[in-house]
Amino acid sequence: MTGPQLNVVLIDDNDDDNFIHRRVVEEVDIDIRLRVFEQAQQALDHLGTTDRDPVDIVFVDISMPRMDGFEFMAAFDQLPRALRVGVVVIFLSVCANPTDIDRALKTAHARGFLNKPLSRAKLTDVFNEYFASTS
Repeated sequence: MTGPQLNVVLIDDNDDDNFIHRRVVEEVDIDIRLRVFEQAQQALDHLGTTDRDPVDIVFVDISMPRMDGFEFMAAFDQLPRALRVGVVVIFLSVCANPTDIDRALKTAHARGFLNKPLSRAKLTDVFNEYFASTS
């Protein structure tokens, strides 16, 4: 797949998952600039700045200390519209808890839910669904 670069933010407190997800991103045939944050507040601070690079997609782990994925999403929704528009947010979780899945799918502005770990197929599916017109 060729096309413009996609800017991706990954928010996950698990070092092993971050390692795996970085490797998967390197292996897909998509030009991706990945920024990884281990704390949701750090990502929120970055996303809330006006001088940052554009962000196309955010993958956020549901279960994290301090600020979980749902709390992140509530805070993200409070950012100025200009900083949120066009950003696709996908929740990630290691377990497919039906309550979490239902809540994730009902969260305003979130676009979906994926079980961890990310794989080449999952990433390609997400990019094809939301960004096929950019390639």
